Amino acid sequence: MSKLIYSFIFIGFIALPLRSQIVNQSTPQSQTKTDSTSTTKKPKEQVSKSDSANFTTAYFLLGYFNTFRNFEDLTTSQSLDEWQDQTPTQNLGANFGLYIPLMKHLDLDIGLNYLAYGEDFTYSDSLSDSTFHYTRNYIQMGLPVQLKINLLNPNPSDLGFKPYLKFGVAPSNILAIRYFSDYTQKDGTFVENDITKTTNDLNGFILSGLASIGLVYKTPKLGFILQPEFRYNFSNSYTSIFYQHNLWAWGINAGIELDF
Repeated sequence: MSKLIYSFIFIGFIALPLRSQIVNQSTPQSQTKTDSTSTTKKPKEQVSKSDSANFTTAYFLLGYFNTFRNFEDLTTSQSLDEWQDQTPTQNLGANFGLYIPLMKHLDLDIGLNYLAYGEDFTYSDSLSDSTFHYTRNYIQMGLPVQLKINLLNPNPSDLGFKPYLKFGVAPSNILAIRYFSDYTQKDGTFVENDITKTTNDLNGFILSGLASIGLVYKTPKLGFILQPEFRYNFSNSYTSIFYQHNLWAWGINAGIELDF
């Protein structure tokens, strides 16, 4: 009997260290599993945060445009032959606006634009050295509303080159016409007249169509934009029913954009 008791005591002393070793070996494994689980969650949180980046973007563009007009003389006597000989002019334009994200590849573009459309006329007398020249500039401002389609890398946080397309309309107003004129007399004397401004007979509301294709290079702070653009006035420039006068232009813009 005493031998049996001693045997149980001996087995207990052997089993106790073995059990403590098993417990100690299993504990680090559970901690390692917990640590590995916690470390794998952190990258997921960071990725989801970057994927959800959503910015409103402000931009400013300056442009150089070739400006034209479509003209039709509706008088019965066809008395406006002079207007048929007018030629295009080159003028500056500007755009300021905001891109508001709508979905992954689509932004709403709202803003303000300006362009001085123009038409040029020159007359030379074949029998003398006298000449006459004038230029009309139509000062127009509009409130464009466009859709911007991002063709590649739609995430605003992505850097590098990003091509896009834009199209829309702009309710506009021709603020005034600036009239420049000069002439040369028979004796060769050159005379330059004062610049005049008029708002007579101008249409109070112009609806313009706009279309452009652009490329922006994104850096961590700014984007650099190059954007060819086409504009066309669907409305007659004048209130007169005796002629149809529609301004249009094409040119290229350059500028910057900033996310905020």
